[in-house]
Amino acid sequence: MAADYAAASTLYGLWSTWAKPEQCKMNKFHTGLERALATLGLSPERGPSKPSEWQDLLHEMQKSFVELESEKVSLEQSLRSSSQEMTELCAFLTEASESNLAKERDKLSTVIAALGEGLCILDTAGRITYANPEAGRLFSLPHENLLGRTFSSLIPDCALPEDLSTLSLLGTAHDTQVSKDNGKTAELVYVVTPIHHVGKEFVGAVIVLRDITEEREAKRAIVLARDEALLSAKAKADFLAVMSHEIRTPLNGIVSLAELLLLTELDKEQKEDINTLQACAYSLRSIINNVLDFSKIEAGKLYIDNRKFKMKRSIEHLMTRLAVQMEEKHQEYSLYIDPDIPDTLVGDSLRIEQILTNLVGNAIKFTGIDGAIMVYVNLREETADELEILFSVCDSGIGIPQDKLAEIFDAFTQADNSTTRKHGGTGLGLSICSRLIEMMGGTMWVRSNEKIGSTFNFTLRFPKEGAEATSGEELSSEVQRRERLSRHLNILLAEDNEINQNTISRLLEAKGHTVEVANNGKQALTALENGPFDIVLMDLHMPVMDGVEATKIIRSCDSTYAQIPIVAFTAHAVEGVRETCIDSGMNEYLSKPIDYDELFSVIRDVTS
Repeated sequence: MAADYAAASTLYGLWSTWAKPEQCKMNKFHTGLERALATLGLSPERGPSKPSEWQDLLHEMQKSFVELESEKVSLEQSLRSSSQEMTELCAFLTEASESNLAKERDKLSTVIAALGEGLCILDTAGRITYANPEAGRLFSLPHENLLGRTFSSLIPDCALPEDLSTLSLLGTAHDTQVSKDNGKTAELVYVVTPIHHVGKEFVGAVIVLRDITEEREAKRAIVLARDEALLSAKAKADFLAVMSHEIRTPLNGIVSLAELLLLTELDKEQKEDINTLQACAYSLRSIINNVLDFSKIEAGKLYIDNRKFKMKRSIEHLMTRLAVQMEEKHQEYSLYIDPDIPDTLVGDSLRIEQILTNLVGNAIKFTGIDGAIMVYVNLREETADELEILFSVCDSGIGIPQDKLAEIFDAFTQADNSTTRKHGGTGLGLSICSRLIEMMGGTMWVRSNEKIGSTFNFTLRFPKEGAEATSGEELSSEVQRRERLSRHLNILLAEDNEINQNTISRLLEAKGHTVEVANNGKQALTALENGPFDIVLMDLHMPVMDGVEATKIIRSCDSTYAQIPIVAFTAHAVEGVRETCIDSGMNEYLSKPIDYDELFSVIRDVTS
């Protein structure tokens, strides 16, 4: 009975607790009671009322407590197992993270080593905390021996500031030299960049070093090669200038003597011989000019000199000069110039004449006896600012094979080897023409058929500003110029070569002029002081005083002859000479051998 009483008391206490649900939640036995009541079909609202129900409840309570204890043990085992799994997972993740970090570290080390550049990391005091093997090689030390040393101790002229935190964030490059184990000196460049953590805290610097010894030596070799090439080019230019002068001077004597002989009484055969001699001299001059021009073009030192010029007069004069060669081969020739083209244009008349001379000369050479040559100059297009003019040189010559047309403008190229042997020539003429036209902003092309003939075309653009049509007043002025040329002129010839003195003087005197000769620039100045002259023909290269110096003195003096027309003569026809002449105050420039038709035309122009 005592046991039943005790059990009943316990159940009563439990029941009292259940009667107060707010306390039930705090009682550790409530889960067992709830489970026992549910098993018996009871609830806190309807508890046990019979002794048997109380006994059943007690039995169920004991059973529930056993189950709860078993569940507790299972839960503890599960928690221990989960804890073990979590511990193992954490260990695995930690190991994987350290492995990946090691892999990334190894990868970074491999990349740094493969860069082929030295790398040093400094702390805030400038001491090396890391150095790769390349850095050690650059300083001829094992890279481990660099650790702990200050970077400034490795480089005597180190440019690092005492306070590394002041370094530029963009990095600063410096050059230096270090001694190697082999006794040689290596040239290094190093870039210093500060390292900042989050919050911009300065923690050190990284230095990247590169050996630039080979680069610097290569650069010095390139500079040396460039200087040698410049010296070689200068030597070549000087040689060409000397050869030009030495060839042109006697060639001028040949041309001048031919001109003098043509003024004498000659039979038909003698006249033909002299014309042939003169044509050969001009052909030789053309070859010399082509070689010089090609050299200038290759060196990029050929320039275009745009000035006002009379295009119609220039082309007519050119055709008159070449007519002798065409007449020798009984070739018919014609010239047509579009009347809508203004007579005065702004361009490089000498280069245009050179192009036409080459093209017409080729037409004469490649056209047989009784052939025909036509030159057309047409206004192709007119805009508000420019005139586009089309130049065409047509012939009935041997023509050009279609497979050779694409390369006809290449240097040293002719249609075929047999042409080179039969007709001669350097193969430079068309190449030079093409390049000159390109430099003047034009285009050039050719149409040709074998055994029928060829037509070479090129276009040039001229500004409308400066273009002028010939007026009645200009025609009257032209007549006056021609009359002036036919009148007596007092001409001072400054020339040191005796052959040129003799031949030029005689040709000028044959035209009715009076000529006084001065052997150098100083004698020319004395002659100007003593007598009135209408024009000075001034050679550039003379002893004592050259033509350029004499011209500058004439232009700067306070005398009546300060503005006398001066025309330069020179056999030194190389780049820059024309500009030198004009800059010194000369009015015009003629290269030797002198084209006397051109000389008389220039005299007419500058004395008008």
